[in-house]
Amino acid sequence: MWLELRAQGLRVGKQRVQRLMQRQELRGRGKKRFRVVTTDSKHSLPIAPNRLDRKFLVGVPDRVWVGDLTYIGTEEGWLCLAVVVEVFSRRIVGWSLRPEIKAEIVRKALEMA
Repeated sequence: MWLELRAQGLRVGKQRVQRLMQRQELRGRGKKRFRVVTTDSKHSLPIAPNRLDRKFLVGVPDRVWVGDLTYIGTEEGWLCLAVVVEVFSRRIVGWSLRPEIKAEIVRKALEMA
């Protein structure tokens, strides 16, 4: 808003615009969140069958594990986190954190589990 007012030739301070917007309960729209695209669905590799079919209710412990990969933004760059979750207790039983996504990160998380 402040930049737009300045572009129109109005001499106004940034804090004044902020204060007036707060009084009117107006908020500026933030920057669009940066998302890392990691999935490549256009490949000829075999796809593992979906054995759970989204049925996450398990009656006994240590029968079903699920995993996930995600990126975490830090001041030094991106880190990749792999986790293994035991479905019955919903506890993390294995994890691995590395600067790049490679097969080793998944193997380490499974070894910990």
